[in-house]
Amino acid sequence: MQEGVPILKVEKPEQSLVKKLLSWRTLRASLEVILGMLVVIYLARPFMMNIQLLSESAGVPSFYVVFVVIPLARNLKNTLSAHFCRKKDKAKITSDTFSEVS
Repeated sequence: MQEGVPILKVEKPEQSLVKKLLSWRTLRASLEVILGMLVVIYLARPFMMNIQLLSESAGVPSFYVVFVVIPLARNLKNTLSAHFCRKKDKAKITSDTFSEVS
């Protein structure tokens, strides 16, 4: 045996993979994820319907509403301040605004 060479020990895990997957913590986490997905699905339907109505009334594809109009509306305050601010701050605020949008 060479001196200075570390020896790796292979230890048997305390629990098998099946026992870990069927443990209460794993089942509870899985149930919480499923419940969260159901809540999002339930709440997303009215939002999707409103986006569809907005895109139809504006005459633009819903893609543009989701990825352009909504982010700009969320950052309207920053967008307006970028438009009406002093010249030297305008570049920085505009850059910050568009970095938040994307």
